[in-house]
Amino acid sequence: MTQEHIKFGTIMKLAFENLRQCYKKYSILFLGLLVLSTLIYTFSTLTKTLSANQTLIMTQDAPVFIVGEVILIIITMIYMGYLNRFLLNQAQQNKQISHRLGDKQSKVTAVTLVQLLTISISMLLLSVIVGMAVSQLVGFLIASTQGVALKGFVGFHVLSLIDITLVFVGLPIVGVVANKIHVSGIMPKIYKEESRKYRNPWLVVVQLGLSGIGFLVAYYASHDILNYQTQSLALITTSIAIVAGVYFFFNAFYPTVIQLLLKWSWFKNRKLHDMSLNQLNQKLIHHVKGFSLVTLLFAVAIGATAVASSVTNVSAERTNDNTFYDTVIYNHQPEVTESVKQLPIEEKTTYHYKVDGKNVYMLKNELETQQLKLKVADFSASPVNDNGLKYKTTSYQGENAKKELKHTIASSYELIQPNNDIWINTFQLPEDVTYHDVDQSEFDQVQATSNEIQLIKTKGGIAQNWPALMAIEKLQLGDKMGDDRVGGMRNSQVGGQGITYFRNLSTEFAILKTFAIGISLALMMTIVSILIFKQWQSFKQDKATYQTMQTQGFQPSVMKKALFKEVLSLFILPMIPGVITTLIGLEIFNYLTIDIYRLSILPITVCVILYLVIAILVAFIYQKEALKTAD
Repeated sequence: MTQEHIKFGTIMKLAFENLRQCYKKYSILFLGLLVLSTLIYTFSTLTKTLSANQTLIMTQDAPVFIVGEVILIIITMIYMGYLNRFLLNQAQQNKQISHRLGDKQSKVTAVTLVQLLTISISMLLLSVIVGMAVSQLVGFLIASTQGVALKGFVGFHVLSLIDITLVFVGLPIVGVVANKIHVSGIMPKIYKEESRKYRNPWLVVVQLGLSGIGFLVAYYASHDILNYQTQSLALITTSIAIVAGVYFFFNAFYPTVIQLLLKWSWFKNRKLHDMSLNQLNQKLIHHVKGFSLVTLLFAVAIGATAVASSVTNVSAERTNDNTFYDTVIYNHQPEVTESVKQLPIEEKTTYHYKVDGKNVYMLKNELETQQLKLKVADFSASPVNDNGLKYKTTSYQGENAKKELKHTIASSYELIQPNNDIWINTFQLPEDVTYHDVDQSEFDQVQATSNEIQLIKTKGGIAQNWPALMAIEKLQLGDKMGDDRVGGMRNSQVGGQGITYFRNLSTEFAILKTFAIGISLALMMTIVSILIFKQWQSFKQDKATYQTMQTQGFQPSVMKKALFKEVLSLFILPMIPGVITTLIGLEIFNYLTIDIYRLSILPITVCVILYLVIAILVAFIYQKEALKTAD
């Protein structure tokens, strides 16, 4: 077949044959792309659908998912770039394909385009199906934190479908353009013939010292993140120090450890350790920057999950810092009254009021004798929480109490008597409304229904009584849950804003957790894929090496274990400094809660285990493929 008469059908056939042959081998890569595409669809759907759902407070948080979608698209572009170059490299090295295409570079590029489009369209269809289910689940979970029902929410949105279609059809085309511009022959092999220059031991010692200094500087610089005067400098210093620490860690620490192990005769002469260590050393020599990047991505991935999971547990703590009362009772229907009786009440304060047009009447005796308690910032105390302040409880009476209760009364009355004259919106009260504090006799003469609000603080607070308080909130509000009239109780110490504050915080943290886990999954799959791309570049050489070793009498079981440990080590090497970097980075977020390190143990452990499971799976597949003919 001449170069001029290569038919399109031949290109299609070769592309599909190559994909079919390498599907199992590259299954982890395809799984990573499926995860990325599903996350893009999910974030896009949550942005467009939930932001339009007026029953949800998270309407204002749509930008979080927009940012997440943009980040995911950028990560996918990087991922597809690696996949594009990798597939092109495999096609170029496949002598059968090159021969049938007449060794014509443009035709090899066309095969890569067909493969990329096939993969992209497959991922597109699968991601929409899986993404619909994930979007529905995530939307339900976020809404449930607010105690509201999703109205007409479905995990499908036409604009989301358009977004992901543009991404997965456009990227392969961009890849082909890149191939035309940049590709000129086979990608550089991972092993170079020239040996590494002699390393001055004193230089190694200096680099080891710089690595340790970098980590220490990053740790202590992170303490100044909350200091607004030095915040920018602290962030820059922390970032540079971490990058330097990681780079010198790979450039000096690991090679030093490998050289020490190679000098240990008992160790290097067992189970092909000598060969495996030299292989790892070569990878470290030529990919220091790549390993450093993987380490930083790993730290961001598990760090984001750790922080999001940790701060979720501080909702009650922050609510107690900012609020005194847990809830307000303004709807006195029998079921509400009965539920209130079941609460473990620590303190209850009741205020009666009447509304006559634009006149609000309150009992003077209640305002003067009862104490309305609020949490206020204590500027004299040492900083311990998120805004650098402690809070103290302050009591208000008389005019001060009446002033603090205005919004609470207006919002409470609006919820039981909509469209009245004393309420406009959550931030502003009508200027012509008059609040009167009168004695009991004058109060009785007002020809209007007497209403009351009960401010309740429970024993154990929000954390222990969340389900019961949420149930009462639902009984009082009904389908008004999430209504901005509830937010009209602007003062978080009165108006039952404790329960609303906690619910809003829980929602914010649920959104943050969804965002963090999504980005973490995307980064984790990208990390794994980068390592796979780099490892698979040496596949032919590994295969030839182990086949030669078999002819020399080496046992297949010994070779399997050696190759398995070599590939697994490739994943473990960036994991260790990645965890160290994460622990340093957590210091930046220590202001959120004093227990952030303890609370981060579980999410970090889960991420590490997930990463190791994937690494073991990759090592098993690679070992099986490389030694297939050696069994």
